[in-house]
Amino acid sequence: MKKTLVSILATLVLCGCGANVDENKTPQQAKEEAMTLDSAALQKKVDACKKFLEEQNAKSKEVIEKMKAIPLSQQMGEDAQKLRAEAKKIGDAVKNVGDQLQVYLDELKAKAANAAK
Repeated sequence: MKKTLVSILATLVLCGCGANVDENKTPQQAKEEAMTLDSAALQKKVDACKKFLEEQNAKSKEVIEKMKAIPLSQQMGEDAQKLRAEAKKIGDAVKNVGDQLQVYLDELKAKAANAAK
């Protein structure tokens, strides 16, 4: 169990967020960045965020399955606590990147509307 948890954590650290996705970026920072990007770069950011969210969804399913496998008598144990912490970390990353995705989509739509004028 510990080896598996270590593998998951190592994967998260080594793979990070995918293609230039900073899961710690605030929506305001994303907005400032988005204003400086052209439509093609914004589309790349949108695609990277979507890929990151898909990867995190798969990881969260793995963590949930592992949590389900822990017997009820061990739900307060160290392994269960580590899995809950991992699930929270994934949830926080998904929320942050989801917020960024919305900022990039809004800016992409605004640029498309301006180009259509």
